[in-house]
Order: sequence, then structure tokens, then C-alpha cells
Amino acid sequence: MVTLESIAISAIASLIIGSARKALVDRRINRSMDERSAVKELEQAISYAVECTKEAFTQCFIRDKGPLDESFWQRNEIRQELWDTLTDSRNPEHVPDFNILYEVYCEIYVEQARIERPLFDKALGAFWIHFLDQARKSQLFSQFFKDKIIFQLDETVFPHEGQEMIIEYCRGMAKKLDVQAFHKFRPRELDKTDFSEKKVRNEFLDYRRTRLTYAPKNYDSAVRSGKEQAIEGNSFLEENKIIFIGQGGVGKTRFMFELVKQLVAEVAKGSTDPLPLYFQASDFVGATEDDLVKILKTRLREALDLGKYSDGKIKGFVRYLRMYDKLFPVIDAFDQIRPEQEENLFRLIASEALFGKCKTYLSARPYKLDQLLKGIDRQGSDSRKFHVIEIHPFKLDELPFFFKGYYNRVGPLIDKLKQRQEQGINLIQLPLFACMVKIMAIKGRFQQPETIADANRSSLMRQFIDFVVDEQSEKDRIPAQDKEEKRTNYEVMMQKIEQLSLKTLEVGQIYTFDKEYAQDILGDESFRRNWPLMKRIEFIDKFIDYESKESLAEPKHRFQHQIFQEYFAAIELCRLYRKAEEKPDRPEMRAAMEKMKYMPEVGQFFAELIEEKSRAEEFDFWQDLVTRNNREDWVRTYALQVRDKLGEHKAKDALSKLFDAENRRLAQSNHSSPMVHVPEGGFVRGSYEFEDEWPVSWVAVDNFDIDRHPVTNRQFMEFLKDHHKRNKSYKDTDDQEVIDFEFSKIKAMAEEVIIQEGYEDHPLVGVTWHGAQAYCKWKSSLEQAEFRLPTEAEWEKAARGSLGRRYPWGNEFAGEKCNTSESEIDYTSRIGSFPDGRSPYGCHDMAGNVWEWCQDDYQSDFYEKGSKVNPVCTKAEELVKVLRGGSSILYWDFARCALRNWNIPEYRLNDVGFRCAGTKK
Repeated sequence: MVTLESIAISAIASLIIGSARKALVDRRINRSMDERSAVKELEQAISYAVECTKEAFTQCFIRDKGPLDESFWQRNEIRQELWDTLTDSRNPEHVPDFNILYEVYCEIYVEQARIERPLFDKALGAFWIHFLDQARKSQLFSQFFKDKIIFQLDETVFPHEGQEMIIEYCRGMAKKLDVQAFHKFRPRELDKTDFSEKKVRNEFLDYRRTRLTYAPKNYDSAVRSGKEQAIEGNSFLEENKIIFIGQGGVGKTRFMFELVKQLVAEVAKGSTDPLPLYFQASDFVGATEDDLVKILKTRLREALDLGKYSDGKIKGFVRYLRMYDKLFPVIDAFDQIRPEQEENLFRLIASEALFGKCKTYLSARPYKLDQLLKGIDRQGSDSRKFHVIEIHPFKLDELPFFFKGYYNRVGPLIDKLKQRQEQGINLIQLPLFACMVKIMAIKGRFQQPETIADANRSSLMRQFIDFVVDEQSEKDRIPAQDKEEKRTNYEVMMQKIEQLSLKTLEVGQIYTFDKEYAQDILGDESFRRNWPLMKRIEFIDKFIDYESKESLAEPKHRFQHQIFQEYFAAIELCRLYRKAEEKPDRPEMRAAMEKMKYMPEVGQFFAELIEEKSRAEEFDFWQDLVTRNNREDWVRTYALQVRDKLGEHKAKDALSKLFDAENRRLAQSNHSSPMVHVPEGGFVRGSYEFEDEWPVSWVAVDNFDIDRHPVTNRQFMEFLKDHHKRNKSYKDTDDQEVIDFEFSKIKAMAEEVIIQEGYEDHPLVGVTWHGAQAYCKWKSSLEQAEFRLPTEAEWEKAARGSLGRRYPWGNEFAGEKCNTSESEIDYTSRIGSFPDGRSPYGCHDMAGNVWEWCQDDYQSDFYEKGSKVNPVCTKAEELVKVLRGGSSILYWDFARCALRNWNIPEYRLNDVGFRCAGTKK
């Protein structure tokens, strides 16, 4: 009988030595050693490993089943897997993929002659550990293997064990999820009366009946195309990588957690799916790879029998999950970490040694999507692997189901909202706010539907908070003469919460906060006096949730929802603003804004609160903040939002007069000239709409000229004729395509080009960034002047003037002033067709009609870096370029002057054109 030892030594030695020859050359490891020495030392290591595991191998392969013959070790798959594992320096704890080894084994042996999988794994695992142990002692390969970690066999979890442990974990967790585990994520019953808030919260959002649609991946930069692709049932679970987006209060956290609950329940029944684990993005802030292992071990201990598994076995389980891509991280609340903390999460998501190969789901608010995708790309991964799915609010016809049992009280409100459907999504279609309304409806809090139907976010929040305070007063059963005092105590505590909310956001504690920091903010005396009371009084629990039920000594606490923290912070900002009598320039408010940076929900609440109590004459203060030439860009971002909010109602005339005056000042008399002149000077750049438009800044730009209209088909045809005549090609000098005739109204016919009749004076489409560049170069030579694409800053200034208007004509969208989807033209329109939509400098079609290429490379964090002009790329094919202005096939949101879009320089479709800029000699 051929022994296993002789087979193993000859077969493994030959395969390893064959690969080692190449490695000795490629890796330049001890090249002075000859091949005979390498063979000798490897044979010693293999012989040692076989001897140490003889009993395991004999038990496993000999017995009455026959030996593991030489054909197993000679298979190419086996050779490759063993050598790749030996030389893999990226994973120091790596072991061979036993699934591959076992698949080969099964191909060789009929089922009746196969050994049990656990014995196979254990025997091969023992051989591998002893082989590495001896290889480390080798004179030749000690350097090569010095970083390999030798782990104990009892710390190794093989595939059959790993799947059993996954199922065991999910069974334990499935039970706990129905009792107390993850209690910090569960709805909590806050009182024992017939007012069951638990029931309301449990109906908060059932993800299986939540509307989901696929969204475009440049949702952040270009909002939405309006062409939604609905998702049926749980079909989205077939996707390997997903980013779920939804506005604040739509129920993303509840959705993600309920999804994990279902997945855990399915795996607990014996499914072979990977292990679903719920995380919050903040769990990974500052985490190293070692920290990730600790985080996973802590999570796994929540449902595995610690008496059954040692710490080493748990560590081995983590290694197994990562090695075989069995982790399924569901990472919630990406928007709750600060920009400076994001890069580490990007690294974890992109790294193939961490989550890169795993099925991974994330959630974020829409404004964070672009930053998330770009961050993944920066780490060398491909963000195109991620599908973007939007979680939608309730439809109006879904509200009766949500308010079932209380429809007699809420019905009039829903009826009123149905009469105003043209106003878009109403607040109570957001599940969080619907939950608040339902709680108040149960108690008969509001009698007239107008009190909710006409509410904005801040007024509805205020109604709910007042309701909670009143509820607590009734429960306390305090004498009538003491109620006012009690109410005052509540107000003092609310002020403390407001102060705490703003201060925690300033230091980046979003949603959760440290007890120690709260003590610093409240002061020692105030903390000792108020904190236990805040803990005891039930209504506070509706705003601040405590992760521990044990004591106040726990270091971490959290708000019931991020929106509460943002609303309270906005109230505190308003308080600082109202201290005008003492310090009219509001330095405390401005300092808080600069520390916190811009947060959309805080900005929206703040603008609403200021607008409610402001006088029209306060408009001048905010306008001054917007146009100040200073470095307070985050203050300017909040100020622009407040100014625009005031301009909608109380200061509508003031805003209109401001823009009219600018129009008169910048108006140019010669409206027939092909270019307009934009003088040097500063302008308000950016907006509060999306993250890649933050912060609003005051940017100085030198004087320049820019085309009054986009380049037309007629103009570009002349370039193509001359270019083809000179080069016998429609490519540029770098062999790049300049136009796609399939998408253009210009067609190449043999040796000539023609324009489809009627489109001569329409904007050119189908042009690449390279084609736009080539045209500018040709025009410069033709007219003896310098022409180029406008920089992003130049384009924006020419479109909106200097005062930060949303559209070229003002702040309110007007469909009759531009060619967007609302115009229902569905294609380009002749240049100059919308004279009332021209910019303050006289430029036409800068809102809608066609996207326009800019000179710059796109940078998502460009504004925050404070650059004045984006860098001009030298290798355009490796980067993405800026597009501005919207198009005829997209909606009004795309037409905002500050909106930033991007694509690769080779991009060309039927809505992409350009205009020239430059300075004539």
C-alpha cells in the first residue's frame, strides 16, 4: 500500500518547489540559495508536518476507505490553492480554502468512499499548521514566512463548523430579538395606560409594505430623473451591494433593523445565507482592522454559548466569516458620522480583506449619497457595484391603514391633504411625523385638521413637544397652584436639552452623546440637580433614550431620533440669534455654526423658526451675512437658507427688489453680441441643497467673456468640416471621439456632414468633453483669440450673478422661462427661445435645454477645501468632468444654478453640449 507520507512528500514537494523556483526569482528571496537546498528544506518541513499529523491522516484517509492517492495532490486546483495561500502576505492568518480542496476530493472519490467532512477539514488543518510552523524555522524561508501567524488548531473554524455556528447564532438572536436583545433599537412602551405608544411605534414602518424604487447613482448631484423603477416584494435581496437612501424621518433605521430581523429568522431555520449583522456607521469610527475583529467578537458573543466556545474559537469564527465572505453587514446611518470620520468606513467597505467581498447594505440620507460613492471609489473599489434604492414616504392612500382605529379623528386631515396633492409630499406622509400625529390623535390632542395640514416641520415638532409636556403634567397629578411652577421646571430642562443638542453637534456627537460631555455642558451643580430628574421624568424618554436601564453611570446616551437633536439644536441657535440687544452681530451664533458646519435638517428647522418670528426688516441682516467677504462659509450657508426662506413670504418684496437692482446694474445693452462680458469680482457660490454644494462661499473671479448661447449645431458643423478636411477623421489629435453622431442632429455622410433640417440653431448635443475642447482650440485659431471651456466658478457666476439666486431669473422656478421636462418639449429648443430666463449678465439657456461641459475636474468636497478654481486635468481620460445647467429631459431641480453634475470626458448623449469662454485679445 502506498503510504500517505510518501505521496504527500513527493507530490507536495514537487508542486511547491516548482512554484518556489519562480518565487525565488520574482520575489528575490535568498537568491544565493540553490534549488537543491530549497528542495531539502521544504521536504523537511513537509515530512515534519506529515509525521505530526500521521494519526489524523490515518484516521481520516486510511481505515477501510483507502488512502488519499496521488491524484488528489497532483490536481492543478490543489497546487494553486496551497501555493497561493503560502505566499499571500495580505492575510497573515490565511488558511487554504477548504471548500476548494473538498470539491476536488469529491470529484475523485465516489460518495460511498468519502470520509466525513469534519474529519477532512480537521486533518488538512492540522497538516497546514504544522507545515507553517516548520517553514518558519527554515533557513531559506524564515524571512518569507516571518509574518505568518501560527494559530492553534482549536482556534480554527472549518466550513462545516462555521455554517453550524452561523445558524446557532441566528437561532439565539432570533429569540432575543423578540425579548430584550438590541433593546436600544426596539420601540419601548413608555406608559401603562390605554394610550399605547408601543402599539403606535410598532406600526411605525413595516418594511415589507414600504415602497422601494431603484434610484440613479448620481442622486445627490442631479437629484432625480423622475423615472422610478419600482421593486416588488423582497426581490431587492438578490442584490449583493445596496445603498438605501431616504430623507430624515422616513424610517431607514427601522427598515434596516426589521430587515435584519427577518434575515436572522430565515438563517435560523437552516438557510445557508451569510450571517446578517446590524451595525451603525458610528461603530466603525476610528476602527482599525484589529478593532473590527473585536467589534465582531463582541457582537457574536451576544448569541453564542460562551460556555461552549472559547475566546480563541470566537476569533476563529471571525476568521472563517471573513475568509469565506460569510459576513453580511447591514450598516445604518452613514449620515450620522462627520466627514472627517468617513474615510475609515470607506476603507472597511472597500477592502477585500474586510467587507469588500461581502454582501453589504448601507443607509444614508440622500445628500450623503454622492460622498459615499466617491469615498468607496477613492479606496480603490468600484462604487458601480452598489445599487441605490430609495425608501419612500407613505402614499396618501396608505395613511388610512396606518391610522386604522383612529380614522374618525384623523380622517378630516387626510381628506384635506388629498385636496392639496399638487403640493407634493406632506409632513405626515413621513412615518416619523405620522407617528407623532397618531400619538396626538389617540389623545384627541388636535380638533382642527388645519393645525396639522398647514404645519411645517418645526411647528409640528413644537405641537408634539407641547403635547408631551402636558401629558406629563397630567400624570404627575400636581395641584393646580403648582402647575405653573412645574411647567417652568420642564421648560428649564428643555432649555438644557437644547443647549446640549447644539453643543454635541458642534463636537460631532451626532445622535449619541457622552454623559461626561453632558455634565460639562450643564455644569456640575445643574447636572446633579437636573440629570436624575431628566432620567426620572417619563416625557424626556421620548426625546432622549438611555441605552442602559441600570444607572446614570453609563457613558453613552442617545436621542430617540436624530431629528429631535437637530430640532433642539436649531432652537438653541435661534436663542443665540435673539440675543441681538446685547451683541447685534451674533458672534455666539456664528461661532456655533462654524463649529457644527452645515447640517440640512438643522438648517431647515432654523430657517423655519427664524421666518416664523422675524420681521421683514431682518432680511438685511441675513443678506449681509450671505455677501460678506470673509471666511465664515458655514455661517453663509445657513444665512443663505434663512434669506431664501424669508424671501418666500415675509421679505418677498425685499428679495425681488434685490434681484431687480442687480439685473439693472449688470444689464448689457448689446443683446446681439455672441459673447457677454462678466467683470471681475466676488459672487455667492454654492447652496445648502446638497452636500457637494457646501459650504456657500464668497469667491473672487477675474473678468472673462462667455458665449451668450450654447454652441449650436450650425457652429459645430463648420468645425467638423474643417477638422475632417485637415485630419481625415472625426477624432481629436489624441485619438479621442469628439462627437457621437448617433445622438446628434449632425450626421456624417461619406466625406461631408449635414444637419437635420430645422435643428441648425439648436444647441449641439452628443459632444464629448474632448470634442468641446477641440472646438475651443479650433475657434481660437480661427478668430485669433483665446477660447476655452468655462471653469465651474465662471459658469456659475455667469448663470446666477453675484447674489446667490437659485435660477438665472430669481429664486422661484418658472417653467415658462426655460426648457425643462415641465415644458414638455422633450428635446432641445432653438437658442434664445426663452428670453425671460436669461441670467443677470444676459446669458441664455443656462437653466435647462442642455447640460454644459466645464473645464474642471469634479471634486465632491471642492467647496469645503476652499479652492477658488478647480484644477485643470492633464489626464482627462482618468477623471470625471463637471456638467452644469440641467437639460430639456430633466426636471426643475436640475436647473438650479448651483447644482453640480459630472461624468467621464467620453460621455456623450442627446442632452450634453457646451459654450465657450475666454478673454479676447
